[in-house]
Formats: sequence, structure tokens, C-alpha cells
Amino acid sequence: MKKMLILTIFIVSVVKLSASSSSKYDSVLAVVGSHKIYLSQFDKRFTDYIFTSGVNDNIVVRRSILNNMINEIILYNYDNNKNIFSDREYQIDKEWALRETELAFLKDREIYAKINPTDAELRQAFVHVNQKLAVRHLYAATEKEANNYYKLLKAGVSFHTLAQQAFTDSVLKKNGGYLGYFTWGDFDPAFEAAAYSLKVGEISKPVKTAYGYSIIKLLDKISKPLLTESEFVGMKDHLRKVLRIKRMKQTERAYIQKLFKNKKFLFNDKTLSNVYKMFGNIKENKIERVIKNTKSNPWLVKFNGKFYNQKYIEKQLSNIPSYHLQKINSLKRLKDVIKASIMQNKLMDIVKEKHYDKNPYMLETYKKLANSIYLYYKFGEIKKSAVVADSSIYNYYKANPQLFSTPNELNIQEIIVHNKPLADSLMNLVRNNKDYVSLVKKFSLREWSAKNNGVVGYEPLSTFGKHKKEFWQAKVGDILGPIKMNNYFGIFKIIGKKKSMLKSYNKVKNKVIKYYKNDMQSRIIIKYINKIKRNIKVTININVLANYKMAG
Repeated sequence: MKKMLILTIFIVSVVKLSASSSSKYDSVLAVVGSHKIYLSQFDKRFTDYIFTSGVNDNIVVRRSILNNMINEIILYNYDNNKNIFSDREYQIDKEWALRETELAFLKDREIYAKINPTDAELRQAFVHVNQKLAVRHLYAATEKEANNYYKLLKAGVSFHTLAQQAFTDSVLKKNGGYLGYFTWGDFDPAFEAAAYSLKVGEISKPVKTAYGYSIIKLLDKISKPLLTESEFVGMKDHLRKVLRIKRMKQTERAYIQKLFKNKKFLFNDKTLSNVYKMFGNIKENKIERVIKNTKSNPWLVKFNGKFYNQKYIEKQLSNIPSYHLQKINSLKRLKDVIKASIMQNKLMDIVKEKHYDKNPYMLETYKKLANSIYLYYKFGEIKKSAVVADSSIYNYYKANPQLFSTPNELNIQEIIVHNKPLADSLMNLVRNNKDYVSLVKKFSLREWSAKNNGVVGYEPLSTFGKHKKEFWQAKVGDILGPIKMNNYFGIFKIIGKKKSMLKSYNKVKNKVIKYYKNDMQSRIIIKYINKIKRNIKVTININVLANYKMAG
């Protein structure tokens, strides 16, 4: 089962599902119209904010949090929200948030809570965290490439030589993949596990990490000379949390594989193509939520002996938020989404069976998410309806030319090949005035550009990623390379440059308005709320706020 699919089954990777403190304070902190804010409600909100932000408790922060609570009550209860509450996208986002929270709670109870490191594992972690390792490594995107590097190392080729091929990063290229000293918790868990298992001077076999493959050589190990039992006891809880986090992905994968072991998906490719026409490559604000009423309803996918027809799958997809639907840009991606949806439904059966959907902590977490979703839509509605003077918009346009200008663009002529030795040879030929176009036609792998004599056409400078500075600083006529890009090597001739230019105000006015409103969001919203607040009586018990002490 592929990693991406497993990760998408639990849509929310982390949702805080901890028990909030019991209601200790019944004092009324504020009254907003007919609504009361109790100190216990404020305490939950304020404590969450202090713990997550790290901000120090003071009266200014208290007043700010209370003002937010007051403003939210005003918007939700004393303003017209008809358009939001009837918005299908808003309803879908809320339903999806509930589903996410329920699945996250399932994950917390069935997976995370059951990861219990042994005392021996905690002691090993304690030793590791008090050690520093110095390593060098070689990175490979594929297992095949990593195995080739490993064979070359065994044959006596040095890390420094292979690092020239393995890395695009100039520092790692020059230092032979040297990463310096690190300690437990700094790197990918699989990378660390392999590094800590090595003896000084030993080289690992290719290790699969979250980013590809690594071959590691342990250069040095520095251990703290004296470790005490009291130090271990003091760190035990922290080490247990870290080990749980490190094992989360692996344990989650094992849980999913156990649930769906030997259960395969079989797709009807013709029906899948029909569904892709409706849900593939959807652009923003172009979501079609109405399922067409057709007599034909062929099966689309078979899973665990059950057939799922086209209309059922279309209905499932139509209940996914638009920001997820917009990611369906291929038949493969559509398949992954359908698989995840069916498997999520099976997990939701467990949620219902174990009554996790009724758990008060889960419901409290969902309530917070639902409030955030409402505010997102409400703030969007307020910004959209806000009227801004043309002079303010134009002044913003003139003050921020970088936002409304064309990008710097480059036109290049490229030769793309598979390996560095060939690229080096071609670069030597180019330096010796060999006809560039003839080399393009004979050696370049990218067919469409080779047919055009290697000319790519003008592209934004950002297209060139981490090489953009190098490309932009080159002069027209300069030839750069060989440069490693993914698993290929390129030689690039700069044949044209276009500098950034400010676009016409009339052409970008709508964009300017959007950017202006985003920048001025706080002012626009406060102005809107204050207008409503004039007709609502708001009283605050300043003494209660000043004398408040956080619970726990």
C-alpha cells in the first residue's frame, strides 16, 4: 500500500484532542446583548492561546482574547449570516471538518495511545540523546541509484567523488556529503536508526527515508561520559513522547495494512475516465456539485468483493471540499482519492461502533474547527462587500509595484542528457566552438525542445528554482553547465532576457483590490463589527478579568 494513500486516509495528521479543564469559574466576564461569556469559557480560550503561542500572560493579551470572543458573538448572533449558512461549500467544509476530527480521534485512541515504548527502548533513547554523531552521506532519489552508489563505494570510489553526482547543493558537493554533528531527533527516524547502529568508519547499505535513499558513513561518535539514573527518570516522559511521534507513521501504516490486508481495488477504466471528465483538473470556483441524472450507472470500482457504481462515487466526490478536488489532476490521483474515500468510510464504521463520534473531547475540538470555518467564510464575505475608495486602491498599486509586475523572464537553449560524463564531454565541445544546435539535435533527450533547436521559450525566472540567481546573473550568450536537475544533466545557453515591468493599472485593478483588502483585512473587519456594535450593549467586568488566574 502506497505511503501517499495511507497518509490521505487520515486527512488530519494532528488535531489536538486533549481534555480541557473542567469549568472552575462561573463568574460572568462579559455580556454581549443577551449572550454571556463566562470566565470558564474565557479560561479555555486563553489557556489554549498562551500554550500554543508562547506569549506571556498580561492584561493586554487578556483583553485582546476577550475582544475576539465578543466580536465572534456579534458576527454569529447579531449579523445576517443567511448567505453563509446556505452556502453548499460552507456546509461541505463543516461536514468534512467533523469527519476529519472523528478520524483524528480514532487515530489518537487506536494508534497513538497504544504506542508504549518499553523501558529498554527508553533507556536506549536516553543514551542516544546524550550522543553526538558525525556522518557523511550520499543521497539518491531511487533505490536503483542508491544501489549503484553503494557498489561503487564498495569498489573503492570515494564519497567525495560520488558526492559530485549525488548532490546539487554546492556545499555537499564540495565536502563529500558531510553533515557535521547531530543528535537524536534532528533527522529522519530511519536515517537516525541506521546512523546509530553503525560503528565508527562503517558504511550503511542504502536506507529508505522520507525523502529518498541515503548511504551513511559514521565518522565520529561523542558520548556524554556519565549518565545518571536521576537524569533518565527526569527525561522519561519526554523520551516517551518523542518515541511515540517517531513511530506514529509506521504504526499508522501497520494499522491500515492490518485492516485492509489482502484487499485489492479493481477499477473500471472506462467509467473512471467518465468521472475524471467531471472531477479532474477543476479550477477554482468551477466546482459542479450537482450529479447528472442519467440512466446509465455502471460499476466503477470493486473492493473487498463489493462493487461501487459511478453515481455512488460521484456522490462521495461531490462531498469533498473544493480545495481537495482541485488536486485531482490525473487519473492516478483520482484513483487514490477514491481508494482513500472508500477506506475512510470503513474507518468511520469503527468510529460509530466505538462511539467516538459522541466523545465530548472530540466534539469540543470539532466545535473549535467549525468556528474557524465560519470565521473564514465570514471574513471573506466582509472583505468582498467592503467598499474601498479608488484613490486608496491606486496608492496601494503605486506603493507595491513588485506585486503587480511581470516576472523577470529568461529564454534558454538546452541540451538535456542522462549522465554527467556525457554532459562534461558536450560542454568541452561547446567550449571548443562545436555547433550548439547540432549537439542539441544529436544528444538532447527532451524531444519537443530538440525539435525547436533546444529553444525553450521565455519562462518566469522562478521556473529555474534554486539556480535562478545563477541563470539571471549570466549574460545573453553565456553557456552554463553541466547542471544536475532531478536525474538529468543540462547545458543551458542564455539567448534572451526580459526584465520585470509594472502592469497597467486598469489590467490589474481587480487584483490590486484583492491584495489591498487582504492587507487591510483587520481594519475592514473591525470597522464592520464596530458598525454593528453600536446597536448592541456590551459590558465587561474589568475586575474579574484583572484578577483572573489560569486554571491548572
